[in-house]
This record gives sequence, C-alpha cells and structure tokens, in this order.
Amino acid sequence: MEVLRAVEQVGAKRVTIDSLSGFELALAPTFRDDFRESLFRMVGALTATGVTVLMTVEVLEAYDELRFSPHAVSFLADDIILQRYIEIEGQLRKVLAVIKMRRSNHSKDLRAYEITSPGLVVGEALREYRGIITGVPEPLEIRRPAYPGLTVQEIAVLQALIDLKEGPVEAVAQAAGLPGPDLARALDRVVSLDYAIKVAEKGRTVYRPVGRPLGT
Repeated sequence: MEVLRAVEQVGAKRVTIDSLSGFELALAPTFRDDFRESLFRMVGALTATGVTVLMTVEVLEAYDELRFSPHAVSFLADDIILQRYIEIEGQLRKVLAVIKMRRSNHSKDLRAYEITSPGLVVGEALREYRGIITGVPEPLEIRRPAYPGLTVQEIAVLQALIDLKEGPVEAVAQAAGLPGPDLARALDRVVSLDYAIKVAEKGRTVYRPVGRPLGT
C-alpha cells in the first residue's frame, strides 16, 4: 500500500485524510466501488503500526438532521468532533461538539469556536440558546430569581412575612419554622436587601414586607 510505504519513509506518527470525499475520488474505480472496505483496511493497517489517523468529512445535510458521514464509517473512529455553521443574531458562527470519545465520559456541550492567528479558540458552552443544531438557534427565556440575593431559607422568612403582612420575631419564627439564630440572620438579610422593614412601635419590634426593593 502506497500510504503505508510513505508513512514508513518519513517516520510519520500521524496521518490526515482531508477529506474522505476527496480520498474517495482519488481511489481507483475498482476500490471506489467498495469504499468502506478499502477505508477500513487502510485505517486498520495504519493504526496497527501505532499511527494516529485524523479524518475530515464534509456532510451535506438539512439542518433538521444530524449525520456524521455519508459513508456510514463512523464506527471506525475512536473520537468524533462535529463542526458546523449556525446563525446567531445575524452573524454566521462556528460551533463544535464532541460526539464520541471512546471509553470517556466526555463533555456534551455545544461551544462556539474561532480560528485565529494564534490557533483555535474554544468559547463557553452555548447554554443560553436552544435549537442550535437546526442552524438558527433561539435564545432561552432567562428566568430571573423572584427575590435576587436571597437564599432559600431567607425566601421562606420573607414569604412568612408576606403571609403575616407584619409580625414580631416570634410570629415570623413560627410561620417560617426557623429557630432563633437562623431566623435572626435571615431577617437581617431580608431587611438589608430592602425586602422588608424593621419598625419599633408601642414598645415592640415588628417586621413588614415591602412590595419591592426600596428605591426601585
């Protein structure tokens, strides 16, 4: 095989086939008729000598499909990386995802990437979009927390205040089901973030919720 001879001559450790479509066209007609078997034999022969084989393939497809090769040869690969173009906010962007990494619990994220002069730059996961593989993703509706800055325990205290409309520490503690020290810390936080006010009247201290943070 000419490829094996060339690998031996240069002492190559990696072989890149760019792309499988071009490689298929370069084969003699007799081999082209059984492309999968020819490729299987060649890849097997190369990897048996310790050579790493990198293959690229251009896939023509509708954006509502997800195919990795027109030749059904993905079983030959230990690792598969999907790259495609998508449109985001009127710009053509590149995204990639690891589809397969044999014997590895790999990342499932779809990430934007750019090819720059220093090299490949992979960005953050595109978790704020859905329908990315359709080519025209839509922004996800971002759910804002009902009470920004409050913990679950502090929200429970605020909800108790809302139900009571107002109350002293003892009533809030009973409604929220929190012991004294935890309740005191939660009340301080709720007041400091302007979700409630602390009022001294008639010789006692009561807490009242506000409809929204003061000053907004």
